Amino acid sequence: MSDPYEVLGVPPGATQDELRDAYRRRVKETHPDAGGDVKDFLQLQEAWKSVGSVRARAAYDAAVRQAREDRLRAALLNAAAPPRPRPTQPPPEVAVQYRIPVWFWFFFFPLAVVSVLIPGVQVISIPMIALLAFVAFLAGLKRNRRDKQGGCRRGSRG
Repeated sequence: MSDPYEVLGVPPGATQDELRDAYRRRVKETHPDAGGDVKDFLQLQEAWKSVGSVRARAAYDAAVRQAREDRLRAALLNAAAPPRPRPTQPPPEVAVQYRIPVWFWFFFFPLAVVSVLIPGVQVISIPMIALLAFVAFLAGLKRNRRDKQGGCRRGSRG
């Protein structure tokens, strides 16, 4: 919608009598029965609805003033605010958490304890203990890396 004061042909500070006189003059010019354009006439009616009464004019002027203040405030805030940094990916974590796989505790650990702590009983050889411990370590690291990337987690499928 264009400015009602501009449509009526009066300055924004015009009195209510000047507004009424301008409206009546413009109605005679734009009325379709007097040879005026329908679009101009409808625009004039909207303008008069916006500023025709004292209450409507006060509401319109307050809305215009508020919009102007909001635009000014936004311009000042944008000018005063430092440029926002672009979001970047967080740096990778330095510390790697390690979880020992479940199969280590139920299968390998008891065999290793029996083989190392009880003399004369060797259920599993020492090199095999070292190899399985290393494999368990790598499995724990891989699982943690996958968890951090949003992959499979304990208790979920896929």
